[in-house]
Order: sequence, then structure tokens, then C-alpha cells
Amino acid sequence: MATSPMAEASLLILEEAGKELSFQELFKQVVLKLELNEAEATKRIAKMYSDLTLDKRFISLANNEWDLRKRHRLDDILVKTDDIIEDEEELDDYDDEDEEDADVEFEMSEEEKAEYEEELVQLSKLASLDDED
Repeated sequence: MATSPMAEASLLILEEAGKELSFQELFKQVVLKLELNEAEATKRIAKMYSDLTLDKRFISLANNEWDLRKRHRLDDILVKTDDIIEDEEELDDYDDEDEEDADVEFEMSEEEKAEYEEELVQLSKLASLDDED
């Protein structure tokens, strides 16, 4: 996988900083380093986030902070399940009946169905317009 200029700039910035940076701060520094104007930066923010997420050299930390993976031990970044599961008994009490109760069916009139389908058509037209950009 080829790396993007934004990922490479992020790598250099994080190495120079010597510590984790918030995504906002990292993005701001990447924009400066690559000399992007506001319009270019706005177009590329989501791409940079995706690039960092997919690039194994980077790690996302708490509070939307990013750092170089090589600076973190596996024990430091693993999530402890005990911290997430507050009450294991609640999980034991869960059964298939609870799942069945969660299924809700919505009934729509023919008019509501037609309206819904028309809205889907309009949304797909808008989405295809966005793809053309």
C-alpha cells in the first residue's frame, strides 16, 4: 500500500514532537507542512483520518490523540474488558427472549411506502451528484 503525503507528513511531525498530538493539532501542522490552502485542507481532512487509521505506523489513543505505534507497548493500548463490563451478571441474564422482544416491525400505509420510496430515489440522486465531485 502506497503511503499518502499526509501520512508521511504526520509521521515526521509526530517524530519531531516526541509525543502524541490531538488530531486537530496534527492536521493543522500537516496543512502547514504541505502548504495546503483552506479549500484543499477541507477536502482532505477525512482522507487524512482514514490514512492514519489504516496505516499501521500510527495509533489512535484516548481523546482523539494520535501517536506513533512504536512508542507504545501492547499492554498500554489493550482495552481491559473488566473496565467495560460493569456487571457481568447482566450478561448472564440476557437470553434469546430479550432479543426477540427487541425486534419491532413498522407498518406503513401504501401512501407512506410511496413517500418513503420517493425519498430514497431523491437521496440516491443527491448521492450520485456528490460522487461526481
